[in-house]
Amino acid sequence: MKPRFRYLTLVPALVLVLGVVLYPFGFMIWMVFHRISLVAMSEPRFIGLGNLAKVLSDAQLAMTFRNTALFVGESVIMNLLLGFLLALLVNRMRWGKLIFRSIFLLPMMIAPLAASVIWKLLYDPAQGVFNRTLISLGLSGPDWLGGYHLALQSTIAVDVWLGVPFGFVVLLGGLESLPVEPFESAKIDGASAWQTVRRITIPMMRPLLLIAVTFRIVWSFRNFGVIYGLTQGGPAGASETMIFRVWRVAFADLDLGYAATIALLMAALILFITILFVIGLSRQSTTS
Repeated sequence: MKPRFRYLTLVPALVLVLGVVLYPFGFMIWMVFHRISLVAMSEPRFIGLGNLAKVLSDAQLAMTFRNTALFVGESVIMNLLLGFLLALLVNRMRWGKLIFRSIFLLPMMIAPLAASVIWKLLYDPAQGVFNRTLISLGLSGPDWLGGYHLALQSTIAVDVWLGVPFGFVVLLGGLESLPVEPFESAKIDGASAWQTVRRITIPMMRPLLLIAVTFRIVWSFRNFGVIYGLTQGGPAGASETMIFRVWRVAFADLDLGYAATIALLMAALILFITILFVIGLSRQSTTS
């Protein structure tokens, strides 16, 4: 194959990238500097840094940043911790490993919006399983989704339930690929199970853990279905994250320019966090 012809075969892929990725991203940047209403898209008005100035004066956006940080931080930590514990448990099994692996993967097969419908029934303050169980024990059940301080934590719990299978399957694959010699040596030396995990398993799994954390951060940032299905950002914005704020500003407030500004800030934040983890991963690979 001639070199020129080989380069020509890349043209369809380049066109696809330009059309699907670069053009929408460039259009979003253009929207940041304009006031665009969804009901009057034919009349965009250039406002310069007006949308960025609005970000600095938006008190609700500060709460949205806080909610997003809590949502992403707690969700990622719990996802990876529970996924790692389940992976360690299943990896030690001598029988039934395939059965338990299939059971733990079931939440991954459910769409976030469908899962939120199921969990909304479980969270129901009058007929939900959680409150009925508490009432049977003589306790008063809270309003899981209507309480100002409980709504965000309730949505995080659903995101953790949906995300644990990802960490489980990734980390289980990593555990199964580890060499057995270091573990046999540790067993001969009399190391306990905790010492083996802390001094051998975790250091050898660190690159894979960084990759899993990066993917989970991106996933949690863009998890719209759970928030929309459970609380729609309520009550009073207590569970509103950045991705839901983008949707609300665009399709409820009809302000596409400001929605694009928030989306661009979210993309920049995700990119910054991803770069940090990539640098950490590259340093880990060079030292190992």
